[in-house]
Amino acid sequence: MDKQCSKCGTTKTITEFNKHAQGKAGYAAQCRDCAKLLQAKWRRENPERMAELKRRWSENNPEKKAEYMRAWRERNPEAAQKNLEATKKFSKKVALESKATATNQGKRWTAEEDAILLAADSSLLEISKQLGRTYATCGMRRSVLRERLARLEIIAATQSRLSSANAGT
Repeated sequence: MDKQCSKCGTTKTITEFNKHAQGKAGYAAQCRDCAKLLQAKWRRENPERMAELKRRWSENNPEKKAEYMRAWRERNPEAAQKNLEATKKFSKKVALESKATATNQGKRWTAEEDAILLAADSSLLEISKQLGRTYATCGMRRSVLRERLARLEIIAATQSRLSSANAGT
């Protein structure tokens, strides 16, 4: 069976189209080649959204991310070693710089500081400078806050299900 691409106008076999439940005969309107070009264009035009999607995927799929990174390091040992060295160098620089500017070390965290950490409009390094805390401390605090929020969301969802189940009986 053949189908014409709505983007390039070329007639191709149906196997050259992605499946799409709402599409004619269950296939997308654009061929795979055109769909790839459109996706690449969107990724180029939306770098912030792509970074957010990648970050969220990594947070939700830590095992897959770890496996992907392990496989990448095996395929690219020279690049992996170079990245490791650059990361160590950067980490030392950041640690020294953030210790030098940290004025609030040892003080209790405030609700305002927590809100700034969770908003994350700027990089963690910039936030640590703004708060007068070390980069490492801010990173750990952000992780703790995100874990707490995730637990609260689970609790709220469970309570919601229980209350709706009780209302139904």
